[in-house]
Amino acid sequence: MVFFTRKSSGKSISTLVKTSKRESRQLGKTSKTLFYTMNTEPKILLTINLEGGILLKGEPEVKKYYLTKKDLFPSQKFKGDTGKKVVRSGKYTHIPTYQSEAKQKITLCAEAYEYMTGLEIPNWFIPYKPLKERFKAWKALDEKARLELHLARTCRHFGGKSFTYQIIDA
Repeated sequence: MVFFTRKSSGKSISTLVKTSKRESRQLGKTSKTLFYTMNTEPKILLTINLEGGILLKGEPEVKKYYLTKKDLFPSQKFKGDTGKKVVRSGKYTHIPTYQSEAKQKITLCAEAYEYMTGLEIPNWFIPYKPLKERFKAWKALDEKARLELHLARTCRHFGGKSFTYQIIDA
């Protein structure tokens, strides 16, 4: 767990300072110090499938080749095994490639999960209706639906076409 202490310097200027647990206890005895604890452990693993793909390299392979007279002069007719005579041989390194979907993985902390499943109405949720009706509609949604609305909006923000998520219970 990371501890942040808000120190005020003047009337309206305040900054968050990262402190250790011991320092935060000592600072907490003064009246002007507030404490913010932040749980940084991941709670949601979000995978966004993006448009397009990426090209990945495989393991390099060494391949041998043989060049015959028949390969050099395909229209010419050869007698016996003279066309099968090797003119040049060698080897080269081939690196195979394959295509994969482009994905972006994001981890969200427990505080983000609490916000996304909470009763606080986001300003983008049915903006053309009065606040009372928006609150009723938001409250009628279960936690999973609220979370999926937020995650779908995050997916659109990153330009994704679909998403999957996993909730980690710790």
